[in-house]
Amino acid sequence: MKDARTKRGNRRTPALPFEAEPIVMLPVISSMAMAVGYDRNEHILQVEFQSGSVYQYLGVDEDTWEDLHSSDSIGSFFNQEIKGRYECDRLNNAD
Repeated sequence: MKDARTKRGNRRTPALPFEAEPIVMLPVISSMAMAVGYDRNEHILQVEFQSGSVYQYLGVDEDTWEDLHSSDSIGSFFNQEIKGRYECDRLNNAD
């Protein structure tokens, strides 16, 4: 009996690395941010600041996202309700 794994055409290919879908960013009128986005499945808020830096804030509930997005002042809401309250990761470096 032949081992199928040794046949040239039947070798298993390694799994491709997982790539998350990008978060859809919505432009905002704010002196602090250029755009914000939210991943409802992963509870991730993503903010692109005026400097060009992009950060993801982890564990942000959907109500907080809705409140941020509908706020009269994105910057004030962000500073009062998000900054320093959630773990965050920087995604890129500003030029």
